[in-house]
Amino acid sequence: MAHTIPIHDTGTHFLIDPVSRIIKNKTFPKHTVIQNDHNSERLTFALPRYIDGHDMIECNRIEVHYLNMENGTKMQNEGCYPVTDIHICENDETLVLCSWLISQNATKYVGPLHFLLRFACISEDKTDYIWNTAIFKDLSVSKGMHCSDTIAEIYPDILEQWQTRMEALSSETKEDLKNIPSIDGNLTEKGSAADAKAVGDRFASMEKQMADFLYKPMEITSFTNDVNTKEIGSVVTAVSLAWETNKIPTELMLDGISLMPEFIGYSMAEQNIKGNTTFTLKAVDERGAVATKTTAISFLNGVYYGIAAINDAPDSAFVHTLTKTLRSSKLSQFTVNAGEGQYIYYCVPSRFGACTLSVNGFSGGFPMIATIAFTNASGYTENYDIYRSDYAKLGNTTVTVQ
Repeated sequence: MAHTIPIHDTGTHFLIDPVSRIIKNKTFPKHTVIQNDHNSERLTFALPRYIDGHDMIECNRIEVHYLNMENGTKMQNEGCYPVTDIHICENDETLVLCSWLISQNATKYVGPLHFLLRFACISEDKTDYIWNTAIFKDLSVSKGMHCSDTIAEIYPDILEQWQTRMEALSSETKEDLKNIPSIDGNLTEKGSAADAKAVGDRFASMEKQMADFLYKPMEITSFTNDVNTKEIGSVVTAVSLAWETNKIPTELMLDGISLMPEFIGYSMAEQNIKGNTTFTLKAVDERGAVATKTTAISFLNGVYYGIAAINDAPDSAFVHTLTKTLRSSKLSQFTVNAGEGQYIYYCVPSRFGACTLSVNGFSGGFPMIATIAFTNASGYTENYDIYRSDYAKLGNTTVTVQ
C-alpha cells in the first residue's frame, strides 16, 4: 500500500540571511540525520519575502541542491529536490517558508551532507531570475542500518525528474525508452537464483538508461567579476569572481588552481593588477566532460565630451571638466545642450584615429583644434586629439562620430 501520510515540520530549523546568503541553523538546531532515512525528515527554511525588491513568493522554481559524501572515500551522491510548498508565513507576512523532505538518495553515505537553495523565475523556457544561498556545511549523516530490499525508492529524486522529462518527450522517444528487454519466463521461478539475477539485471538496465537519459554535459552558465573595467593607470587590489554551473562538478579549477567543487565564487585580495587580465574557470563532470569560461578586467582610457566657453589652449585640467566615458574605441554618438557662448568639445586618444563629426547627417563644422599630452585621473599620459564646434549656442544637439 502506498504511503500517504505527509511528514510535517512546524519548527523553523534554518534562517536565510538575505545579505550574506548564509543559512543559519539557530532555532531547534539540527546537525545530523541517520543513514538510509527516507522521506521521514523535513527541514524548514525561512527567508525575507522581499530581497532587493524581488518578491520571493513569485519564484516558480525552487530547488535544494545537495551533496552527500562518504567519510574517508571519494564516494558521493548528488541530487536536486524540487520544492513545492513555498508559502507566506501565517504569523509574519514579511517571511516566506519552504521545506526539504530528505530522501534516501541524500542519506546514502555516512559523512557530510552539504546543500544550498536556489530560487528562480522561469517563463517560457527563459530564466528571468536566479537567487542562490550559500552552501550549508554543518549537516551530516550518521551511521545507521539498512535491511530493506526496496529498489525503486532508492533514487526518488532521479525518478521524479525522469517522470517529468518523460512527459515532455515525443511519443517516438518514449517508445525507445520503453524497450527494456523482457525477462525470460524460464528464468523467473519465484525465489530462485535465476529470478534474482533477472530482476537485478533489469533494474541495472533501467538505472543505466535513467542515468544516460538524465545526463547533461558539464556547463558553466555564467562567470563574472566585480571589476570589469578600470581606467588605465589605476591598480586593482581586490577582485571577486562568481559563477554558476548546471550541476556540481567533480573537479573545479581557476587558472589552473584546484578549488572545492561546491564553490560558486572566489575572492582575491592583495592584488596588484595594472593591465588587462583574463581569468579562466574549468569544470569537469563525473563523465569527464570539460567546460571552460573566461571573464576579464580591461583597462581603458576615457573619451571626453561636453560644452564649454571657447578655449584656444586646452590642457588636461580643461579636459577633466568634460564628461568621461571609458572606451576601447571612439564614442559613436553623444548629445549636449549648448547655450549662449558655449561650444561643443570632443576629446579622444589619438591612437583611435582621425574623427569626423556630423549633425543630422551633415559632416563638418567640428575641426580638430589641438593635440595635447593628456594625463588622466590615474596618472597615465597619452596624446589626445581635441575637436570643437565652429559655432556656439547650437542648442540641444546630437553629434555622430565616425
